[in-house]
Amino acid sequence: MPPKRALGPFDKRRRVTRCQACATRKIRCSGGIPCSYCVRTNRNCLEQDKKRPATTIIGHTHDVIYQSRQSRKTLNQQMGNRTEIRYIDQFMAFIRRNRFTRRFRCLPTEVVPLLHTSTLLSLAVTAIGALDAARHASVSTHRGQESPRLIALSAYSSSLRELQTALADSDVARREDVLWGTFFLGLFELMADPSGEGWAKHMLSGTSKLLQLAGPGQKMSTPRQMFFELFRVLEASRTLLYGATSILPELEWLHSPRDESSATTDQDGLETMLSLMIRTSTFSARFFDLVHGVQDPDLPLIHALGLEGLEIQRSIYEWHNRAIILLDQVANADFLQLAFVYSHALLIFLSNNYNYYPYWSHRQAPRLSHWETDYHVDAILEQADRILTASDIPGVLLFFPLRVAGSRAKDGMQRARILGMLDRVWKNGFMVSKRIGSDLQEYWEYHKMRVA
Repeated sequence: MPPKRALGPFDKRRRVTRCQACATRKIRCSGGIPCSYCVRTNRNCLEQDKKRPATTIIGHTHDVIYQSRQSRKTLNQQMGNRTEIRYIDQFMAFIRRNRFTRRFRCLPTEVVPLLHTSTLLSLAVTAIGALDAARHASVSTHRGQESPRLIALSAYSSSLRELQTALADSDVARREDVLWGTFFLGLFELMADPSGEGWAKHMLSGTSKLLQLAGPGQKMSTPRQMFFELFRVLEASRTLLYGATSILPELEWLHSPRDESSATTDQDGLETMLSLMIRTSTFSARFFDLVHGVQDPDLPLIHALGLEGLEIQRSIYEWHNRAIILLDQVANADFLQLAFVYSHALLIFLSNNYNYYPYWSHRQAPRLSHWETDYHVDAILEQADRILTASDIPGVLLFFPLRVAGSRAKDGMQRARILGMLDRVWKNGFMVSKRIGSDLQEYWEYHKMRVA
């Protein structure tokens, strides 16, 4: 009988392997070379081929090290992709909580597909998602990973570089990703910069110039229409809030090209109210240019300005009467409520212009009585609080009316209520609300000293 195959002291009998012939027939092998079966059948007794193990635990060969490095690289890429997806998901959650326009909910279907082809847009969206995640602690991180806030700042810086590169493109005015990327950069600054200066820079100097460059011959795609609706809401408020010159009157041609999915009628009165806000801000800028330096209060100019202001005031009252009827007709009245808040603020804003000068003390002008002013302040506070509590309209759209209400808030209760609402906006992620609150407190202190 052939000798048994030698075994080590720890190998045990189960470690004995069959020869190739026995393994093929799936029979027990006696062991040794040759085995009894191969001798009996006159076969060549060969050991089975030893397959290389998939994972080498001991050993430092070059190919094992290379495979390990490649595996780590692939794993890091996969983790990076997962991280980006998580922050894009967080961005989508942010969008659901902050509906800037009626069609803003269509953003996932109309704008998000651009992320696959635009590094600029992808980075800007990641920056917002990561910053929002950092504040809500909604994304977990592991040891050695960057924090969401660092990822947000890094993505923001990278997107700015991508924007600079994109602006050198001769066809930049036609690129939807650059238009939306510029807006999202401005939105990030609203969330991160208490001064609001970066927001003004990107909204006024960035997006408005891109819209101008496109010109009236540019076909209005759905994402571009959505963007202009958004830009119009924010820019109308910004110019009134900061007393800045608006480019919106020069872009009114953008109202004409609409597709069938867009609202051809003013469903909730907001479009008409925005037109009144643009009209008022344009008039206000011209008003102060003309009144500045006037020496003779009997000039026909003073009378004409009073009548023009009354005409704007009359248009606001007419809008208000029509909008009350809409309350029973619209399914979702959130943006109609916002338009009502704007109407009350616009009446106070217009009256304030004439209160700065003594020329209209005994002349016709859109000046409000103390009782009327108090009524509009209370209306702003009631409706703004309702919007913040029961709707998904972001608080940044209330900065203009809250600032105007603050300019005429007399008692401590009204002022505390305004600051409380601004604090809620701050807690929802918009740092710039602190600037509005600080400006109001400085104004109240100045007014107190002046009265004393």
